[in-house]
Amino acid sequence: MKLKFKLTPKSVLEVGVGDFNVCRSKFFWETSFCYLFEPHPTYYLDLAFRTNNLSNVKVYNIAITDNVGTGFLYLMNNCSFIEQADSIFEDKRIDFTEKEILIKFPVTTSRISNFDKGNYDVLFLDTEGSEWWCIKNLISRPLFISVEMRIDSDKNKYTNEILNWLEENNYVKLSESSDKNDDFYIKRSVLDNPDKYSDKIKITNE
Repeated sequence: MKLKFKLTPKSVLEVGVGDFNVCRSKFFWETSFCYLFEPHPTYYLDLAFRTNNLSNVKVYNIAITDNVGTGFLYLMNNCSFIEQADSIFEDKRIDFTEKEILIKFPVTTSRISNFDKGNYDVLFLDTEGSEWWCIKNLISRPLFISVEMRIDSDKNKYTNEILNWLEENNYVKLSESSDKNDDFYIKRSVLDNPDKYSDKIKITNE
C-alpha cells in the first residue's frame, strides 16, 4: 500500500532553492510563512524580486553550513555547492569539460540554528552535499522532510549520518522523487495520529 500526502503547512523552510523553476516552496508562498536560503547570487536576486511583495516570504543569500562566517561557493552550470561539503560534484571537478566552467567565489555562511525558532512544519533540502550540516543543527522537527540523498547513481556522502538522525528522531520514509534523487520522510507521530496534524499534512492510501 502506498501512502499519498498533501502538505498544508504554516511554516516552510527551503535550503538550497536553486532557480525559480525548481523551487519547491513556491507552491506555499500564498498560504504559508516561507524561509528560503540560496547562496547562488543570480538565483537569490530572482527569488527576492519574485517575493518582494510577499511579507510572509523571506529570502536569504546565505549558504547553510556548519560554520558562521565566509565560505566558498562553486558554480557549475545550473548547480552550486560549498567547498569542503564533500559534494559529489566536488569529486568530479577534474572531469569537467571546457563547457562546464567552474566559478569559485566567497559567500556568507551560517548555521540553520541561528534562524530556526523550532516551528518549521516542512523542510525541503537540496544542497549538493551540505544536507547533513543543515539537519544536524536543526532545532525544529518538521512533520515532513524532503532531502537529497543521491545525485544520479552517487550517494550522499553523509547518508549514514542523515539516516541515523532520521531514525533517532522518529521519521519514516514515505516515498522518493521521480528522479530518485530525493527521499521524502514524515514524522511517525503523523502516521500514528493523523487527525492531530490534519491541518498541516493529510495522509491518504493510494
